[in-house]
Amino acid sequence: RNEVDLALVPANTAYFSYVEGVQSGVAANDQLRVISALQVTPFILVVRPDSGIRNVRGLRGHTIARFGVVRAPATAARQPAAPAPSSAAFDSMRVTELVLNAFGVLDDVRIVSGLTVEEITSGFEKGTLDAAYGTAYFQSRVFNALTAGGARLVPIDGVEIDGLVQRFPFIRRTIVARDTYPGQAVAVRTIGVDLLVVCRSGLDPDLVYDLTRQYFASLPALLAATHTVSRVDLER
Repeated sequence: RNEVDLALVPANTAYFSYVEGVQSGVAANDQLRVISALQVTPFILVVRPDSGIRNVRGLRGHTIARFGVVRAPATAARQPAAPAPSSAAFDSMRVTELVLNAFGVLDDVRIVSGLTVEEITSGFEKGTLDAAYGTAYFQSRVFNALTAGGARLVPIDGVEIDGLVQRFPFIRRTIVARDTYPGQAVAVRTIGVDLLVVCRSGLDPDLVYDLTRQYFASLPALLAATHTVSRVDLER
């Protein structure tokens, strides 16, 4: 609708938005344009230390907190009406279902959504939640809080992932380096998606070029200020 010029989105969001746009009759050249692929953001699966869950198949019969957009706790007595789920929330749910279905456990788990960081942490402490799942870039606060409380990362790996990567090219294999989260002593294999800088299709090409040039020129300063861009591959 020409209301937003620039955005940072995960590749799965761009993928499903594009496919559904085409299916609904939106011309390909009227959709988003990708300016740059940034780093791969991993999907993280963490479990309670006493849950006995060692892999994705071990989730069968358990309750999982799934992150789309983690809401903030209400600070006033009167709570605002709940917003409609965002497309990012739906896309995260789709990836969750793809993974669980690939391992044959989708119909045997209970998935809860829309919890605050505090509610998820409390659920782990009380044993009402067994696992939590979401993207590292957008939910880093949650994963830091959970692992600091003793939760541990579980790999998302196996021949089942080979099939997913072949069917959905936006899914990539990646590794969560050791010591990324409190108490994580070993590297963990998982999947991830690219973070993309996208713009609307009608944005002036000269402006797009200048935005891209300025982004690359700013990378040294960004790297000095934050580790979040340390995995950006300039060759890509």
